[in-house]
Formats: sequence, C-alpha cells, structure tokens
Amino acid sequence: MSVTKRTSTRTIALVRFAVASLALLAWLDAEPTIAQGAGYRVELESSVDCGTACYVASISGPWLDTNNGRFFATPAFNLAGGPGGTYLPSAVFDGNFTPRMVYASAPFPAGSVLDVFSYDAILEGETACIWTHDVRKENTSGNFTIIDRPALNGNAGRRLLVQGTFSSYKLMTENFGVWYDPLSHRWTIFLEDPTANFVLNDDIYFWGIDDSCASGITFHASHVASVANTAGNVTYLDEIPGIHRPATILLVTQLWSSAAPVYNDHPIGVWFDTYAGYWAIFNEDLAPMPLGARFMVATVGVVLESGFETGDFRGWSSHTQ
Repeated sequence: MSVTKRTSTRTIALVRFAVASLALLAWLDAEPTIAQGAGYRVELESSVDCGTACYVASISGPWLDTNNGRFFATPAFNLAGGPGGTYLPSAVFDGNFTPRMVYASAPFPAGSVLDVFSYDAILEGETACIWTHDVRKENTSGNFTIIDRPALNGNAGRRLLVQGTFSSYKLMTENFGVWYDPLSHRWTIFLEDPTANFVLNDDIYFWGIDDSCASGITFHASHVASVANTAGNVTYLDEIPGIHRPATILLVTQLWSSAAPVYNDHPIGVWFDTYAGYWAIFNEDLAPMPLGARFMVATVGVVLESGFETGDFRGWSSHTQ
C-alpha cells in the first residue's frame, strides 16, 4: 500500500511538472512571429571598479547570454527590507557584451535590486519590438535627439520606454526622458538638464520599446505627479490596475510635455510602499519630486518567480500578472 502511494505521488508530481512545462512552452510559442519577453527581479552582485567613477556588475536572465538578448531595467527599492533595500543611482546598461552588465558612477550598495524585462530580439528593423536609436549629427540638436520609427512617427498617443546604454567605454550619467515634438511630428529622447547637449562623438545609443508591438509589456496611461499623489521625493501610482501587488514588475521612463513643461533632472527608481500598499516612483537622490513631472509606466505580463540567477529556463516558474 505504501509503495502504491509513493508511486501515485511521484506520478502526480511528474504530471504537474509536465503541465507546467507545456504551459511555459505554449507561452513561448504563442506568437511565432513575435518574440515575447518576461520580467523578473534580480539582486545585483558586488560591483567591480572599472575605471574613474565607473563600477560594473553582471546580471543573468533569459536571453541575456546571447547577442540577440535585450533588456530594460528600473532600480527598485523596498523600505521593508530584504532585496531592494538600497538605492542604485546613475545606472546604465550595456548591450555590447554577454553576460549583460550594469554600470554606475559609484559602487553598488549591498542589496541593490533591478526590476528587469528581457526579450529575445530575433526580429530586426521596423518589425522589431526592441529597437536601437543612435545619436547622430543628422538627428540631434542640443539636448534632444529625434527618433525615426514608422510606428511612432506622427503618433503622439504612442507609449514607449527608452534605456541608455554603455558604449565606447563612456558612462552616461545624464538623466533623460522622452518627448513628442509637435513641430517634427516625431518622438525624441531628451536630456532632463535643458542646458546640456548631447556629445555627438561619443557613440551614444539607446534601446527603445513601444506599444506598437506585442512584446509582453502592458503600457499604462502616463503618470503625472500632483498634490494628491506626491509627497517629498515620491509620487504614488495609485491609478494603475494591479499596483497593489508587491510582485508587480514596473518599468518607467521620464516624459516631458511642451504643453506643461516640467523637468525632473534626477535619477528615478520604483518603490513598493508596504504601509500605503502602492507602488511609487521616487527620486533616488532624495530630491523633492516636482509637481507636474510626467512618466511613461509599463508593467510586465509574465513574471518569472525563481531561477533568475542561472540565466536558464530550467527550474523557472511563471505566472501572469
């Protein structure tokens, strides 16, 4: 009788494993012409000195160990302790090497955490979910550079995220965001310091992703810091569905509007306030959040809950947010 019981338990476990595996494979194959990504939360290892005001740490995750792999990340903070109990200012991300690297102008504090979305960028050109924007003389003027992407051109209602990358061994520490230029009818990437200029000989480029592609990211209405949702260096995202879940993976990019021009020249991160029960965007240098500051906000649909330290799908479990 005991043998039968052990066999039955083992069979049930194998069946559950098979069902979970098939579900993950079905998710990966659901859109054969569109590569979809997944989100996860990762705690950074100790950083290594890489030169003058330069520190680096590697991260692992699905698709990050291949040249096609792309990722977006937002520094996360958790006041209640555990992973994310530190700030990670001035972080930029490397797209030239595998495994992927995270750079900063100061050593990473112990416990630094990123909310990450990674993606297998197997498609190129206009059909790619994640695209690259190069800062060049012909598309740049002063503190902004114009994006030329058919899905975005002439469409002020698009939502997008951009991420600075580490290139030509230059650490970009300027704060930046996105802005729709009503004169050129193009989206642009701008520096939050209006007196700064892009340096055109530094081979600067950005990764971008927008809501024209089924990438696995859900874009939400832009968030505006107001008297009702802002205190000190924090603005609460109380209008976003599912924002009460600590497991939510958030990605944010600063947004500027010519109709209501407010700059926020500070590095930003996300934080789950366990007392309020909301996620929030905060200035990592603790500077007051200016009223009227705007943000593009996205959440990740599929969150991988374990195994991120291996960079391998084996042992991963997933759920839909």
